[in-house]
Amino acid sequence: MANTVTLRTLIDGPKTAIIHVYLNSDGASGELADQVVVDASALIPVPSKVTIEEVWWDFVGFDGLLEFDATADTPAWKLPAGSGQGHRKFYLFGGIKDNSGAGSTGDVLLTTNGFTAAGDEGTMIIKVRKD
Repeated sequence: MANTVTLRTLIDGPKTAIIHVYLNSDGASGELADQVVVDASALIPVPSKVTIEEVWWDFVGFDGLLEFDATADTPAWKLPAGSGQGHRKFYLFGGIKDNSGAGSTGDVLLTTNGFTAAGDEGTMIIKVRKD
């Protein structure tokens, strides 16, 4: 059995997209490494990059790191477990812009730490602006 990663696009508008992410560890497959949580090429219209405007998360048993995908991934935000439900509004200062360089795909990635026990699960909603 493999870890479960379910992505569902809630809104894909002309300038904004909102993606719902559900994660469940099978207890055997280990960490998620560079798991795509926002696939820019699947959005319409397709943006060259995105800006993270807002994120909600609730992780049980693990932390997460959001990154922008490029030849050398660019860290965006740490999502800690154990803090209950988290919510950050980055749009208040213009958002976290994808400033990755060479090889940028426009995607947002998630890498976990501690996503190893059966029953580790989490939910995230991420709002991005299409740039």
